[in-house]
Amino acid sequence: NLEKIYDIFSQFQAKVEGWSTTLWVNLDSKLLEKGSKEFVKVIKEAPEELRAYNCFKALTETIEGFRSSVPLFSALKSDTMRPRHWKQVETFSGVTVDMNPATFNLKMVFAMKIHRFKDKILDMVTASRGEAGIEKSLVEISAYWKKVYFSLRPYKD
Repeated sequence: NLEKIYDIFSQFQAKVEGWSTTLWVNLDSKLLEKGSKEFVKVIKEAPEELRAYNCFKALTETIEGFRSSVPLFSALKSDTMRPRHWKQVETFSGVTVDMNPATFNLKMVFAMKIHRFKDKILDMVTASRGEAGIEKSLVEISAYWKKVYFSLRPYKD
């Protein structure tokens, strides 16, 4: 029985290791979603005698934690996320990452275990979208006022 649990664990770890080399810019959240659903299915279909083991419970938590992280990866992939937002993620995860697009990969994001901060992350992404809207409006306002010409003349002759 422990061997079956270890086999599931090994397969999951191998899959995560394969995904971890993916660069953040190449993230395919649908692929992660599909893969994580497959492991959730394996866990749910496991024989009852396996469920009694603490290691199986830990494996279940790990897989479900990963699966709950996948929508957060998609949210963090938003174009509105700025380095200041990633600094916030680093702060509450306790993991520092290098945001260089050539090296920033899923292994770094996985290390953050972001499923623990679901509400904070979703709030932050929502705020980033609002901030992006404000930034866009400020650019438009600035561009408009740069074109406006004021003619000055004395108030009283």
